[in-house]
Amino acid sequence: MRIEMLMHAKQSGAVGLMNGMVEQCMGEYNLDGWTVPDLFNSDDVNAFMKRGR
Repeated sequence: MRIEMLMHAKQSGAVGLMNGMVEQCMGEYNLDGWTVPDLFNSDDVNAFMKRGR
């Protein structure tokens, strides 16, 4: 069953789209956290939580 789904995804081009999305996501992240301004690192969220107390 899973092989059939994989073959269908390859034929329809969905695998390429999925790989592109993964590459984009991985390109927006490095060892220091997110590299784009619209995403938050955990230290940002922790600072927000501390201010709310």
